Amino acid sequence: MSIAPALAADPDVLFCDEVTFGLAADAAVAVMDLLTELRDRRASGPARSVPGPCQQRPVPRRRPNGLAGRDVRRAPG
Repeated sequence: MSIAPALAADPDVLFCDEVTFGLAADAAVAVMDLLTELRDRRASGPARSVPGPCQQRPVPRRRPNGLAGRDVRRAPG
């Protein structure tokens, strides 16, 4: 992931374009959680234009139907 070198440089400003593009839902949530944690540590806020799917519909950590870690929209039915 190309965000790691940018974070290692400890930037004052971090521009993220489609930071979760191409990631599985659980990985996208983990990346957004990391960015939220970094934002909270610095007491700053993100600038966004259009939220991606993972911000609109969060993936639950544990699914009640036993499909933990799987995208239920693609699970065989």
